[in-house]
Amino acid sequence: MERAVRVESRVLVGVVCLLLPCPATATGPEVAQPEVDTTLGRVRGRQVGVKGTDRLVNVFLGIPFAQPPLGPNRFSGPRPAQPWEGVRDASTAPPMCLQDVESMNNSRFVLNGKQQIFSVSEDCLVLNIYSPAEAPAGSGRPVMVWVHGGALITGTATSYDGSALAAYGDVVVVTVQYRLGVLGFFSTGDEHAPGNQGFLDVVAALHWVQGNITPFGGDLNCVTVFGGSAGGSIISGLILSPVAAGLFHRAITQSGVITTPGIIDSHPWPLAQVCISFPVLLYVCLPYPTLYLRSFPVSPLSKEKQRKAEAGGSQGQEIEAILVNTVKTHLY
Repeated sequence: MERAVRVESRVLVGVVCLLLPCPATATGPEVAQPEVDTTLGRVRGRQVGVKGTDRLVNVFLGIPFAQPPLGPNRFSGPRPAQPWEGVRDASTAPPMCLQDVESMNNSRFVLNGKQQIFSVSEDCLVLNIYSPAEAPAGSGRPVMVWVHGGALITGTATSYDGSALAAYGDVVVVTVQYRLGVLGFFSTGDEHAPGNQGFLDVVAALHWVQGNITPFGGDLNCVTVFGGSAGGSIISGLILSPVAAGLFHRAITQSGVITTPGIIDSHPWPLAQVCISFPVLLYVCLPYPTLYLRSFPVSPLSKEKQRKAEAGGSQGQEIEAILVNTVKTHLY
């Protein structure tokens, strides 16, 4: 039994090493521009080589799985993406979801300052796909869906290059973006801002995978979700949540868990009031805060230094990193 545990640990460490946040592992000349038909339209990616192997990987970046959460869609659950005409370019890195770029620059997500820092945008509900080039549509490769960490306030899917894992593991890798901070987890505890937007973004991405991964060579009946830190907490929540039932078949949670003290709050309104009381938001009319915030310029929301509410004793919980379990769409 002890030997089996050790073997499994080595396998897990190997998976983590193949998906480290680091400069792109893909090297060598691009030899093709693969195209794939999704339910919403055709996408064109790029084909890359991976250091240490002669296997090629098809890379598709920035494929939308939901509508841009702008205007009336801000603080709402994700809505299905709209189809497009022609061929969509999926060869360049998409914007990160709104966050403090300075913190991103100084974080572990960027090693030695060598990795490109991407632009930020509210229009960020996209995913990246890394598929073995020799995996034709319907070939049924296992699918691994990665949810990035970052304390629910920072991070990006593109920081994690899935090319090496796809090549060495012969799997289809999907990396997902979800709304962060205030935009991802603000809640008034009612229908105006029910909360858990970032969590539900991941659920929407899994729905997209179920409907579209087959043409990329993936097996929709063999989907593993995995994530680290805050991503691990989301994975832990997916395991328990009925809204994700049937969307995946295995799960790996690294570091984070949904039972982390302070990550769940059953009474979000006091925290919402703290958010609304930011100096930049002093003139919000409290009976209609969500209506106002949906039209508020996003830059102050993303740059304002977040206050901490007195939640969980002396250790204040950052108000933008709260999952809510009392809204209509329950986590549990």
